[in-house]
Amino acid sequence: FFFFFRFCSIGMSGLCVKVDHTALQKLLHRVGRSRFYIEYGGFLSNHFQHGIVALQQLGASEERIEAWIACYNRHTVLGHSLESTAAHAGEYEAVHAIQPWIGQRKNWLGLAEYFDKQLKQHPRRWVLRRFVPQLLPGLIGSALHPIIHTGYGLFADCPELLADGLAYLVHSAWDVPITTPPQHAVKDDGKSAKEEPQQQPLPAQDLQPHEVLVDWIRTAQADGFLSQVLRQHEDAAAYADFAGGDFQRRCLVLVREADSRQRLQQQVNRLFEQYGPLLPTGPADLDLLVDAVSLVYASAAEEDFFLLHGVTASFALRRVLQEMLLGQHQLQQQYPPHHHHHHQQQQQQHHHHHHHH
Repeated sequence: FFFFFRFCSIGMSGLCVKVDHTALQKLLHRVGRSRFYIEYGGFLSNHFQHGIVALQQLGASEERIEAWIACYNRHTVLGHSLESTAAHAGEYEAVHAIQPWIGQRKNWLGLAEYFDKQLKQHPRRWVLRRFVPQLLPGLIGSALHPIIHTGYGLFADCPELLADGLAYLVHSAWDVPITTPPQHAVKDDGKSAKEEPQQQPLPAQDLQPHEVLVDWIRTAQADGFLSQVLRQHEDAAAYADFAGGDFQRRCLVLVREADSRQRLQQQVNRLFEQYGPLLPTGPADLDLLVDAVSLVYASAAEEDFFLLHGVTASFALRRVLQEMLLGQHQLQQQYPPHHHHHHQQQQQQHHHHHHHH
């Protein structure tokens, strides 16, 4: 698994291999929804299609990809094998709106069919703009795998994989109640706070924007208080029945316990107070997110397979947001975020501003 995720991160960053989309889509369909369910063993995510995309990007031969397919088909994790879609057919319900299903971890097949229809009826950019903004706060659900799936679907130009990813985002959305400080929200004139003079203390060292994020992650990571909360509660009876992996259970502890939730919010506030003017905010800055997470992964004391999810998820999120931000002013007219005022939508018809969330 470590090598597989390492392949993904290396293959994806260069984007140098010409993709034969027809051949790729055939391969993806072969191991896709018609055969295999999105999860197995109760909470483990199916990576079959991610591996195929990554290997193709690495220029792997057909034989190498076939070997991977055979290997992944019989692999087990914690004694669990992949599960067939047929085994979950009884869980299917027709979906008419996503709201009742957000974060319920149910009916992935019904949701995938719903997004199949959406993608047949509307341009994919419209579909992303219509649904992704309300799902972004829940990205941490299923350990970032839904956004990875969605981004790979876009990258591979595979509507089925994209529908599966969007369905998985709805299925597993898991909101983290941490907010951006209000003074850093997008202003009514469409300029981000970064573009206005801020009386903020700058960090002493001269940091590049992606280094700002890395510096902040390391400081937050070194916060003994958060580790203490985890140690106190992780094995408590209140979390004993949680049917997810260790990562998801730890996230649950940190946002459910009032002390750690408050501390996390303070850490986020500190990020904006200390580094506000340096923070990457625009579409051109999306690469910085991938750089920052890759740097965190590469500088870990020992190689950590799980941190690679951050790399692949950053790549995928970049791909999704790039697609959505093209012609962003139209998005603002159709789906204005709640913190924008009506007169701004009228302004949008005359000015092309980029809005950053």
